[in-house]
Amino acid sequence: MSNEIIKHIGNNLRIIREEKRMSRNDVADYMGCSGSTIQAWESGRATIGLDSFVKLVRFYGASINNVVNGSLQSVMANAQTQCPQGFGAVPYYNIYAPYNVEFGTFDNMQLDDYLHLNLRHLKREHANGLVAMTAKGNSMAPAIEDGDIVIIDTTQKEFVDGDIFVFSMNDEFFIKRTHREPALIRFVSENPVYKDIELNIDLINSLNVIGRVICVHNYL
Repeated sequence: MSNEIIKHIGNNLRIIREEKRMSRNDVADYMGCSGSTIQAWESGRATIGLDSFVKLVRFYGASINNVVNGSLQSVMANAQTQCPQGFGAVPYYNIYAPYNVEFGTFDNMQLDDYLHLNLRHLKREHANGLVAMTAKGNSMAPAIEDGDIVIIDTTQKEFVDGDIFVFSMNDEFFIKRTHREPALIRFVSENPVYKDIELNIDLINSLNVIGRVICVHNYL
């Protein structure tokens, strides 16, 4: 097999993975190899074996012919939307927190994509109630870095002491760690440069709680 064909196939595998919003580590976990091996296959630096190739294509829900012969446009168009076994489809909204929004809720926002996330890594049986959005800024660094994607459980609306929540206040999204006190809740940034936000317990109902952050993803 020529180097051009190897690179072509590797590039198509990368396109499908990115279309499905999977990290190399997600795929490596399924394939039983390292993330660097997936990177080598995608870049054409290493030739993927036939058995591994068939297993990977089936995992992606793609066709062998499409991966081998497809152009960039056809591969992107034919990347199937159904989740591989053991993964859940999480709605992804291409917005940022903190970010000024009109309503401070997902209900009136356009769905951008779905992330296919490993349910075992999330320690969940399904992805119901989960949404994803992008963090902006460094107020929660190093726990959450600028550009990280946060996975939010929208069924958990009640602030839990010590956990990280996403909420909106004055039409702006925030990601903060919560600390409950008798008369107030403090919303704390991980980065000590940023001041805490204190809110009287009687005013908690004025917040729109999106949910609790259950994990953080990046797609390097």
